[in-house]
Amino acid sequence: MRKSCVYYSLAALSDSSGPPIENATNLPPGPGAAAGLTSSDFSDQRISLNGYFMLGQTKIGAGLVDRKIKTASDTHSDLYYLGVSYPFSSYWVLDAQISRLGVKDTDKVSTLAVARVTYNLSKRTALYTSLGYIRNAGSAAIALDAGGTVGVGLNQVGVMSGIRHMF
Repeated sequence: MRKSCVYYSLAALSDSSGPPIENATNLPPGPGAAAGLTSSDFSDQRISLNGYFMLGQTKIGAGLVDRKIKTASDTHSDLYYLGVSYPFSSYWVLDAQISRLGVKDTDKVSTLAVARVTYNLSKRTALYTSLGYIRNAGSAAIALDAGGTVGVGLNQVGVMSGIRHMF
């Protein structure tokens, strides 16, 4: 029996420079707005390399994002990730990923593990639930969810469930 392997890869470079464009409502920018790019001398550069390959119906992917932010204080970080997706029936899919973010020349290291189970009701609608855990080491304080908060060096666990419908 012959097994097939399909693969895909991508490399990208993104470079942004300030100052930020004024927002349409003329509201004052909030904390973190424009990531500190308040001068045309500042920049946010990201180099991304990623790819995946298929082993039968199992998709295995990996990648890295190298980010350099040049502002009044420079930051250089690397994000590595590895994920797998396996459809164990025509309706059920299991996805899992582990990611590690490290800020160079600091003790900030965050590791995220997440698993998701999806039940496809149709081609466009699915039910899902996921479980995530983030471990912050050193002085890292990355929250599990966007907009969330966590104390320095503290860990978080979270669960999310929902319905996804594609239009």
